[in-house]
Amino acid sequence: MYRIYDCLAHQHDIVLVLVALLIGLAGIHTAFNLYARACIGRLRQKIAWLFLTGVVTGGGIWATHFIAMLSYDPVVPVGYEPLLTAVSLAIAIVTTTVGFAIASVGGPHLVLSRLVGGLVVGLGISAMHFTGMSAIRVPGIISWHMDIVIAAILMGALFGMASLYLAKTAQTNQQKLLGKANLTIAVATMHFGAMGALVITPDPTVPVPAQLISQEYLAVGVAVVAIGLIAIGFVTALVDRQLRDHVSNRMRILGDSAIEALVLTQNGRVIDANDSFLKLGGVTRADILDQDFLTEWLSDTPAEFKSGKVGYAETTLSWNTN
Repeated sequence: MYRIYDCLAHQHDIVLVLVALLIGLAGIHTAFNLYARACIGRLRQKIAWLFLTGVVTGGGIWATHFIAMLSYDPVVPVGYEPLLTAVSLAIAIVTTTVGFAIASVGGPHLVLSRLVGGLVVGLGISAMHFTGMSAIRVPGIISWHMDIVIAAILMGALFGMASLYLAKTAQTNQQKLLGKANLTIAVATMHFGAMGALVITPDPTVPVPAQLISQEYLAVGVAVVAIGLIAIGFVTALVDRQLRDHVSNRMRILGDSAIEALVLTQNGRVIDANDSFLKLGGVTRADILDQDFLTEWLSDTPAEFKSGKVGYAETTLSWNTN
C-alpha cells in the first residue's frame, strides 16, 4: 500500500493525474448514458448503441491510462512502441463493448450476465493497461512486484463486476451513478495499483529503438482521441435523449389521460407506467422502473402465459410493499 501511495505522491504530476481522472469520468459518464439507450433498444439499434458505448468507454479508459502515464516520472527517457500502443486501444474498445453487451442480456440469468459482463470490462481494463505498459521503451530494465499486480487486477475485476451489476439497465439516475462510480474506481485502483508495482532500473546498455512515439506526440494523440470519442458519444446521446423525451412526453400525456392503469414493459421489465397505475399501486415511477413485472406484480399469472404458450390470461394484481 505504501508503494502505491509513494508512487502516486512522488512520481506523478498531480495536475495531470486530475486531468486523467476528469477524462475518465467524462468518458464513463457518456458511456452509461449510451448504455441506458442500448438496454431498451431493438436488436439492430441495440448493437449500434453497444458498439458506441464500447468505443466511448474503451477510448476514455485508454486516454485516462496514457494521460496518467504522461504524469509519471520514471527518471529515465520514455518512448512508446506504436503498434502495441494502438493494440492497447483496440483491446480497451473490444473488451468494453463485449462486457456491456453481455451485461445487457436479459432472461433468467440476468444477475449472472451483469456480473460476467462487469468481469469482462474489469479484466479488459487490466489487459489494456499491461499491453500499454509493454509498449514502453526505456534505457533500463522493467520489473514488477507481482503481489501488487495481482491485487490491482483483482480490484479492477471486482469493481468492474459491481459497476454493471449495480447499474442494471441504467434507467434511473441512481443506477447510472452507482455504475459510473464503481467503474471509475475500477479504472483508478487498477491503474495506480499496477503503477505502484512497477520498478524501472536504469541501464544505459539497454538499446532503445529509434522509431518510437515521443511523450509530446503521444499527448497530442491521446487528447485528440479522448476529445473526439467523448464528444461524439455526448452529442449522439444528447440528440437521442431529446428525441426520446419528446416522444415519451407525448405518449405519457396520452397514457395519463386514460382511466385504465397502463404499464409498458420491455423483455418483461417495467420501463414506464401511467398515473392511473401509480395511484392504484401507491408507488412512484422510480419505485417500479426495471422491475420484473410478472414476478413483482402478477405473481399468480399462469405458467402458460409466462412461457408464451398463450397470449392472454386473467390474474390478480398484487404488490408487496415490504
